This record gives sequence, structure tokens and C-alpha cells, in this order.
Amino acid sequence: MSKIRSIEVRALAPDVERFRYTAFQDEVFTTTTLVRIEDQDGASGIGAYDSDSHGDWDRAPLETLRTLVPALVGTSVRRVSRGARSQSP
Repeated sequence: MSKIRSIEVRALAPDVERFRYTAFQDEVFTTTTLVRIEDQDGASGIGAYDSDSHGDWDRAPLETLRTLVPALVGTSVRRVSRGARSQSP
């Protein structure tokens, strides 16, 4: 059974036009957090999450994954997949 060999996480803050919801708030920054997972057999997958924040780019998804990634590397792909399905509504 294949195991997770590596997980790469990157936060991208593209230089796009920013906007404000109201004149009293800071500009909204959009951040895309990319995750690439590769298993021992060389299969890989990429996922992305977009978030908006005020004043600066959003580091929360990146920092949350920083604590989870070490626990997932070396784990059975099937075990992780089964756990993700059990969390779906």
C-alpha cells in the first residue's frame, strides 16, 4: 500500500486589483494556498484554497497546515483518503 512521500504547501498572494467593501475597511487581499501531495509510487495531486483578508495576505491556512503536514507524511494514502471521506457532509 502506498504511503505519502511528500507534502508541499505554498501561499501565493497574486498582485491583483484590490477592493474595499466599505470606506472604513482596509483593502481586501486574496491569498491562494496550494497543496501538492506525492506518494511513494510517484502519483501526485494538487489542491487549492482561496481566502480573503484585510490589510495583508492570509497566512492562517499555511500555518494550520504546518502543524498537520509532519503527521501525514509516511501515512497510508488509503487511511488519509478514508478519513477525509468521513469528514464530508
